[in-house]
Amino acid sequence: IVDHSGLGTGDLPLQKAIYGGIGWGLDIDVVQIYDFISNNYQPGDELFFFGFSRGAFTVRSVANLVCDVGVLSAVHMSRFAEMWEVYRANIGGDPFRKSEWYRNNKEELGLTDVRVKVVGVWDTVGALGIPEWPVVDWAMKAGIPINKPGDELFC
Repeated sequence: IVDHSGLGTGDLPLQKAIYGGIGWGLDIDVVQIYDFISNNYQPGDELFFFGFSRGAFTVRSVANLVCDVGVLSAVHMSRFAEMWEVYRANIGGDPFRKSEWYRNNKEELGLTDVRVKVVGVWDTVGALGIPEWPVVDWAMKAGIPINKPGDELFC
């Protein structure tokens, strides 16, 4: 079990406003949660993601990453940045699993196909449509997985 405080929960009021208001730190949160999964996942474990508001946005992004990529073995997390760059470059294009990088590295890196059992989200940021904010454009260009209304998550 990982309990992640999420965006906009920093110690300083200005930090809360910036991080929560514009989503600053989302990519860091996604990577931290994925790292926790990589370091703790055991075959047969079930993954349940729950989030509220900005946390819902974050857990949907992590669940997408897990479904699209699988779980990287803990001993190979040092190569996560490389995988993350390839994954982000493929957002909106060909599925990551069709990339040359994935085909060449899947076995070596111990990428495990994992099913997400539940994604439970409430009051989701972006549930009624992704606002036209510069940070959203940045997030999409940065390759952070963003769900759209009606998206279904299957893996």
